[in-house]
Amino acid sequence: EAENATSCSSDADCVALACAAEDASAPICNATACFASQRRCLCPGAAVLRIDGGCDEAVEPDAAKCGPQTSVDVVFVVAMWGGAEYLTSAGPGDIAGPFGTILRRSLAAGLQASPSQVVVTSVKGGIPADPTQQIAGSVGLVVFDWSFSFCLADAPAPFRMDSAEFEHRFMVKAQAYPAFGAATLRILSIRQPEAEEAADGPASH
Repeated sequence: EAENATSCSSDADCVALACAAEDASAPICNATACFASQRRCLCPGAAVLRIDGGCDEAVEPDAAKCGPQTSVDVVFVVAMWGGAEYLTSAGPGDIAGPFGTILRRSLAAGLQASPSQVVVTSVKGGIPADPTQQIAGSVGLVVFDWSFSFCLADAPAPFRMDSAEFEHRFMVKAQAYPAFGAATLRILSIRQPEAEEAADGPASH
């Protein structure tokens, strides 16, 4: 797992990093903590640690729902180290946890949109960490399919996107978080309105 500037030996190290990266008056900067078994900072709740030590908070999506011919189904194959977020949450399938925050923000980057515009209608992936592994503080390499459906609020129908560009922007954003810093993410399949494609890698339109 990529540490960058986020390694720590105490909670005070993480608070100092977060308050330097964020507005020092922001409550979240004083709520970061050191995940002792991995000596890496961790943001509270569904917030996610950035490589600069700051936290990206959870995003509440718009109330809009996916309209006809706007929903996209994607399956990524993911290889990552089971780090602090993995050990302290319900895993990649939990949209309300830190992986949900990474997913929404990475989707927004992939779509070049605001995170609040991204409506995730379903998500599943990964396996819950074994309690014995949580005590040990490591789960090693984790490989899984991360599948989800989403739409973009107010997007025209039929909604279309370039798969290769989407994959690249999504991965770059995900890797900006230490949780996915050393991860590999590749599109296994993608279904867009009025079309379906599946491949070992991304497909271009």
